[in-house]
Amino acid sequence: SSEAEVEEQTEQGQRTGFSELSESLLVQIASLYEGILAEPHEAIASNQELLAYLPERLDSIHALVRLFETVGQWSELVVTLEQFINHSEIDETKQLEAYKQLGGVLFTHLERYEEAIEVFATILQADENNAEVITHLENLVQFEDYRGGAARLLCPYYEQMGQVEHQIYTLQVLAEQQSTDSEEELQEKVAYLHQIAKLYLNASAFQE
Repeated sequence: SSEAEVEEQTEQGQRTGFSELSESLLVQIASLYEGILAEPHEAIASNQELLAYLPERLDSIHALVRLFETVGQWSELVVTLEQFINHSEIDETKQLEAYKQLGGVLFTHLERYEEAIEVFATILQADENNAEVITHLENLVQFEDYRGGAARLLCPYYEQMGQVEHQIYTLQVLAEQQSTDSEEELQEKVAYLHQIAKLYLNASAFQE
């Protein structure tokens, strides 16, 4: 961090009665609890105390990600991963890794599937063939409540991979999801059905 940021943190610490020495001691305490003493809950408390005084302290956020995963506090892990992802000092590579971890936690441990689908969409923008995400989406497309969101993400993947039967299936799902109550959705339904018809025609022409 720059000298200005260091000065600002020092001033912030002085205003709250939190010195660099206090920070250093709390860091040592957190490190001892996490390492030699193997007391993750105490380490969590120490890192949370650090963040109460220095909310942007990246090492503490990173430590909490590690510790919440260790103790299986999944909801807290989600909140901390989101904090990590939105941190100003995180580069795109680390951000993508954190998104992958977040998607996995939402899907596997919390079964918060709608939120997971949103995260998967973000991951696929940067890593369009991510195998783990595709597997999760292929599970979700089988469930009524999530099949529309999953199919929307799987369809371009299947198109790119030349998996015509799978692509047709996702287009059928998307067509079924459109309501007949609005003109806009009717137009979308027609567009999906046209795509399906075109794929069938291409497939039969190829077979001939």
